[in-house]
Amino acid sequence: VDTGQTPPAYVLVPNPASAYWDLGILGTPSPGTMSPFNCILTDSAGFDASNINSDPLFVSEYFNSSRNRVIEQETTTGIQPAPAFDEGGNFIDLHFGPLSLVDTSTGNLFGDYHIQFDSPAREHGDGTVLNQFAELARDIDGELRNADPTIDTGADEFIGAAPCAGDLDGDHDVDGVDLALFVAELVGGTNTIDLATFAADFGRTDCP
Repeated sequence: VDTGQTPPAYVLVPNPASAYWDLGILGTPSPGTMSPFNCILTDSAGFDASNINSDPLFVSEYFNSSRNRVIEQETTTGIQPAPAFDEGGNFIDLHFGPLSLVDTSTGNLFGDYHIQFDSPAREHGDGTVLNQFAELARDIDGELRNADPTIDTGADEFIGAAPCAGDLDGDHDVDGVDLALFVAELVGGTNTIDLATFAADFGRTDCP
């Protein structure tokens, strides 16, 4: 309810500080706040110190808007109304989209909310909650969470190999070819990784 209008209006009230809302409570007799722990928020000020404000580094994000447009992060747009002639021409007929998970023009997902390897959500969660809520032992994909003792914050538990900095030729392993490339870069002073990093990766065959 927007009490700033007279009379009060039942509308979506914009967040004055940001384009996005993280948390909210509706329908309470007085304003209230939630008490999150181990979360990634747009603004963690005023909340428990276990929360951080950071980019969660999802694989791909998108925002709903009018059907002829996909919203990119940090960009705002209005929902597209069309006049309804049986309602006196009032603009009350809303077209909201995309209402599909897949971009029909490319066949690709609009969004992929799995976290990446270097996401700050990794190992940021409290693994002890699994003792209280058995349902959380598996993530959104049904994969077991690795409580050692922390877990990943959010719906997704990252499952996958670490990136290979030493895979210089991009063929998903670190072998003699990569070694030759590394030596050439090292001699030429153009190397982007150091010897210790390359040595740690050498021999891997599981590079993503």
